[in-house]
This record gives sequence, C-alpha cells and structure tokens, in this order.
Amino acid sequence: MRVQIRADAAEENQGFEPFPEGDYLLECVKVEDKRTRTGRDMVVLELKVSEGPSAGRKLWHNLTLIPAGEKGHGFTVAALHAFGLPYDGELDFSTEDFIGRNARAHVAIEEREWDDKVIKSNKVQLFLIGDGPFSSQAPRVSAKERVVAASTANNDEVPF
Repeated sequence: MRVQIRADAAEENQGFEPFPEGDYLLECVKVEDKRTRTGRDMVVLELKVSEGPSAGRKLWHNLTLIPAGEKGHGFTVAALHAFGLPYDGELDFSTEDFIGRNARAHVAIEEREWDDKVIKSNKVQLFLIGDGPFSSQAPRVSAKERVVAASTANNDEVPF
C-alpha cells in the first residue's frame, strides 16, 4: 500500500489522555484470543464507551478465564454476568459471543512507568451487575453497596 499523509514530528509519541474515572456503559466491538505467560486462556476485549462525553473512546481489557476455586475467578464470573453471558455451572461459549454486547463497568485511571516516563491509561476496575439506573455521572458506590443493591433488586439474600 502506498501512503500519502501530512506528518508533524512535534506530535511524536504524544499519546492519548485517558478519559475520566467513573462508571461507563461499554460495548465490546472486538475480541482477540490469547494465552497468558502462565498458559491460561485469555480474551482481549476491545471496548467502546457508548454514552456520555467520552462516547466513542476505547479501552482494552484482558480477561483471563480463571476456573472456579482459583484466585481471580470472581472477576471472570462478574465479567461474564455483566456482558449477559452464562456465568454459573458448566459453561460452553465462544469468546466471539462478547462482540456486540454491552456491560457496565467502573473504569479507573492506571499509572505505570515505562522508559522513565509515567504513562496513564484507562483500566476496567470492576464490572457492575444489576439493572439499576446508569449514568456516567453517577456517584461512586462501594463494591459492597453494589452487591447489596444487586441482591435486593433480585429479592435474593445479601451474601454477608
């Protein structure tokens, strides 16, 4: 392919500013199946913000598919539940099933050092479960309050 563009060297490695921390409705637009360094199955979810001032912005989330009884399994279950996929019992699904589905999540800003620079990026911190009202401007609610709200909305007993 032949390319013809105008380039500005002053913009080299400028990167992107992350969008503000908060609760967002995210649509999965693409998946890529991978393996972690330890050999676990993982799916890289390309997520797009669906509403609000950050609509159209993207972030990527590495979802490691951890079996029941192992540390981190709860995050796997919450992600499957949030995207409306089967999340309990013996599961059989395709990672392609994430595509086109929406989930609510709390997105944080992560800072890390790379090549003597601080890099900021967005990271899914927590998938949100339940049918309550959603707003990207919603006040922050603790994880315990979210579990109580989701459980009481479904007339279930609170698990603590």
